[in-house]
Amino acid sequence: MEFYLWLQGMYLENPDFLQNILYTDEATFTTNGIVSSQNIRMWRFTDALGELPLDYRYNLHLQLDGAPIHNAVIVRNWLNENFPNYWIGRSSPLIRWPPRSPDITPLDFFLWGRIKNKVYATRPQTQE
Repeated sequence: MEFYLWLQGMYLENPDFLQNILYTDEATFTTNGIVSSQNIRMWRFTDALGELPLDYRYNLHLQLDGAPIHNAVIVRNWLNENFPNYWIGRSSPLIRWPPRSPDITPLDFFLWGRIKNKVYATRPQTQE
């Protein structure tokens, strides 16, 4: 309940607040049900920041779900240095992300389902 009250307060203070949250997540897509580590693509957050306008970056809050890697000491230290009081996660000094709550991110309750429906609408004829 603490998280929802905090979020409501942030929204009432700034109705654009929810548009300034950068949600993080991952999804797996396969054609045969097998995930190959050779086909996994790594994405770096620092690369994405360079693409954002400066005025947007200054208002940005970063959200991390409860994945164990997001709670690693090295990750928390980087976040505290680069996003002091602007990140939301399990160990955030700002507000803790509620446990067992993947369903409250737009990525989980909307985006991944929509993308997978589009990707899998037409079955590929070849593996390439």
